[in-house]
Amino acid sequence: MLSFSDDVRASTKVDQCPVCEGGDFYMRKDFDPKVGVTVIVIAALISAGFYFYGQDLIAYGVLGGAALIDLFIYSRLKDLTVCYRCHAEFRGSFEHSAPPFDLHTADELEPEYERKVGKR
Repeated sequence: MLSFSDDVRASTKVDQCPVCEGGDFYMRKDFDPKVGVTVIVIAALISAGFYFYGQDLIAYGVLGGAALIDLFIYSRLKDLTVCYRCHAEFRGSFEHSAPPFDLHTADELEPEYERKVGKR
């Protein structure tokens, strides 16, 4: 059963996760990483084709162009708050005060939640 705190209900800030009731969050851009990797891999394959035929400058241009497109899209995206334990995502106009992702924190909290729900 979900339990929403008053701040989450009012959309002012995320202070407690309604799914796992945890209070540890990180912030990232609202972008599917698989799409970004797919764009770069396709650009790398196209670039490899030009490089194979001796068109080095065009090959590097394709890679640079893909990187610039990826950077432009990334800079235009909004922030997303994510729960470390259950990976619940919070979008909205609330205050994004969570720090960036920390691998050490994730390594501690994810297994704790997995044991709690019986995945480990």
